[in-house]
Amino acid sequence: MLWGVIYAALAPVFAARFGKGGNALRIGTVAYGAWLCVVGTFTLGLTVSIAPAIIVMTALVELAAGVPLIVFMVRKDGVAWFSRPRH
Repeated sequence: MLWGVIYAALAPVFAARFGKGGNALRIGTVAYGAWLCVVGTFTLGLTVSIAPAIIVMTALVELAAGVPLIVFMVRKDGVAWFSRPRH
């Protein structure tokens, strides 16, 4: 349960810091997106045949959220956003 609370609390923390965050926030967001993909993949792989539909849908949502997070953070535009000068 503690991991779930930490897992759920990280997304709003990252989102709140996007306006003034630096490269460390970008790397943290990539790691968070990778974690979403790993959890979603394992959930699908381990429970797709026995789990209720809501569990499968949750795993698909995690994958659908994790992949764009990674892609947008490693693209040139994402790197430029987090490397911009701050005043």
